[in-house]
Amino acid sequence: MRRDGRASNARRFAACAREFAGLDILVANAGIATSAPLEETTVELWRKNYNVLAEGTSSRRAPRFPLMKLQRGGSIIHRFENA
Repeated sequence: MRRDGRASNARRFAACAREFAGLDILVANAGIATSAPLEETTVELWRKNYNVLAEGTSSRRAPRFPLMKLQRGGSIIHRFENA
């Protein structure tokens, strides 16, 4: 996951909203490549996957709600991948 800071993300989305007059579609994508047989999957590995797949997309999605609410709509597509 890119970790370039929420402030720079907020600036990019604000610039996008100005340029294109809003935010119609947000693709919240997350992926991670881990692999282990089920009996060898540790809690730490499970949490690592969860943190990337679930929390990673949530942290990108949540700050966009106010803009979509203000413009009275938009679509969010969630894409998770365990490569």
